[in-house]
Amino acid sequence: MISYEKDSLVQGYYKPFCKAIIYSASKQPEKSILLLHEAIDYAKQNNLNPQFESSVYSQFGNLYSQLGKPDSAFFYFRKNDAYTREKAIPFSCLNNLKAYYRFCQQIGENALAASLRNQYLILSDSIFDSDSYNKAKNAQIVHEMNKNLARIKQLNEEYEKKQQQINKQRMSLLILLCGVLILAAILTVVYFQKRKLHLAYKDLFMRNAKLLQLEETNRVQRKEYQEKITTLEEKLNQTCLSSTAANEKAETDISGKSTLTSKISMELRDDILNRINHIMEETDEFCDSDFSLERLASLVDSNSKYVSVIINDVMGKNLRTYVNEYRIKKACTRLLDIEHFGNYTIRAIGESVGYKSYTNFTDIFKRTIGIPPSIYQRIAIENKELHIPNS
Repeated sequence: MISYEKDSLVQGYYKPFCKAIIYSASKQPEKSILLLHEAIDYAKQNNLNPQFESSVYSQFGNLYSQLGKPDSAFFYFRKNDAYTREKAIPFSCLNNLKAYYRFCQQIGENALAASLRNQYLILSDSIFDSDSYNKAKNAQIVHEMNKNLARIKQLNEEYEKKQQQINKQRMSLLILLCGVLILAAILTVVYFQKRKLHLAYKDLFMRNAKLLQLEETNRVQRKEYQEKITTLEEKLNQTCLSSTAANEKAETDISGKSTLTSKISMELRDDILNRINHIMEETDEFCDSDFSLERLASLVDSNSKYVSVIINDVMGKNLRTYVNEYRIKKACTRLLDIEHFGNYTIRAIGESVGYKSYTNFTDIFKRTIGIPPSIYQRIAIENKELHIPNS
């Protein structure tokens, strides 16, 4: 509370009073008068010590004397004389008498000046020796000035510190704003990139789903056509049995070499190829994690070497690639089958089609389809109408 009152006194009285003295010394009396009115109003409103008000009256007298307005100067000197006597402040009264009689000397009021000087000397003797008084007065003035200067310096330092803090805060806010804008820009770019990637994934998904539907339709049609062809071949074989035997005999006689072995080899290759296709398309044997070349050869009633040669020559790929294609296609079909496999995890889907390693499954799936299986499953759930019957 005391600190607050001191700050108010400095701002309300000392600050305008000291500025008034500075303006007076720099030959700007009009500004000085305005500040003195501000100081005396504050002193009256806050009931300050009478000495504060007396100092302002004394300064008014000096200012108007400098401005060449003797009436106004005379008014304030006289008012201050009456005020200091009324409030019993001898030091202020002594200072005012000294300024008062000197002013009267300047304007030619010698009689009044002599009377006032006499009063000044009497009052000065009554208080203390003139030299002691002057020393005390000078010491007091120096002390007050030092005190005011220290206070002004402190206020300036506080102002500079606050200004520095404000500048730092502004800089921090600017940096923060720039960071927010950059982050917003990055998030916007990421959002559009993710959206673009999602659309690309969805396009791949739709293409794959339609391809699966088409392959399923073709598989059914091939099965029907194969059954018809098999029936026709049986009838044709029965009809042409005798002529085939005759032709074979004639060819043997002419060339001296039978072509039966070559014909059987082609038929056998086609037969084994049809059996392989049947196993891969009509059964889920390849979904067994232990599915191998030997297992496939056993299922088609042939040897592993011959099966391997057929797959490499006819399919143009090795067994692993051939089996992976069927496994991934089966995985896609099951990911689309939300009704039966909608609650399966990606790991469970991978294991259900023969992959022991989750990482191996996801890598092969993405390399084959172009979409991670997790995203494929999510898009499938969003597009439930694309259900592919589990074959």
